[in-house]
Amino acid sequence: MDRDGLVSLIESYAHRSDASVDSNIVSFIDFTTKRLGRDLRSQFNTEIRDLVVGTENPVPLGDDFREMRSVSYPLDAGGNVDLKSVPVHLFERVRGSGTTPRVYIVVGTDLFVKPFQVKAYTATIWVEPADLDAGNAENDALTNYPMVYLYGSLIELYTWSRDPALRTEALSNYNSEIDLINAQSAASDLGEAPAMVGV
Repeated sequence: MDRDGLVSLIESYAHRSDASVDSNIVSFIDFTTKRLGRDLRSQFNTEIRDLVVGTENPVPLGDDFREMRSVSYPLDAGGNVDLKSVPVHLFERVRGSGTTPRVYIVVGTDLFVKPFQVKAYTATIWVEPADLDAGNAENDALTNYPMVYLYGSLIELYTWSRDPALRTEALSNYNSEIDLINAQSAASDLGEAPAMVGV
């Protein structure tokens, strides 16, 4: 499905195709993309990034970064070292130099490791889905989860049209889809058979 197909689906479910909805529907979809960046934890918004490391912290993760899954760096003898995420108060207690990196925190979209060393860090992160604009009418989240895009857009439409009952219904459906998708992703990480998401 692409953005035009999503627009038609939203209009069909909402029983609205009037000019006022048409002029705002792309904004509803854009807001949904932002909402998915916050809520979706799936293989379809996961990226592995080899980080560009300067001479000191912080290490930028990119503007589309939403949440860290893991950080590691390779050992010379083979294998990887996985860094542990810690709260800020524990991070501040770690000595700044003298040993190999072992902990990290994320502040905004910046990664800080301690003790810091220049290394080739690899981060597995959740990112915000790509915007659905005229030049990029598809993204992996829409292709694989069109219903969550539909329900998210309906939340925005019913907020705009001030219809609390339909907004509550759309929000419930959206949350159910997000819970199912995220559970499927977590089960897949553990090697279990993934649940099927209905389309």
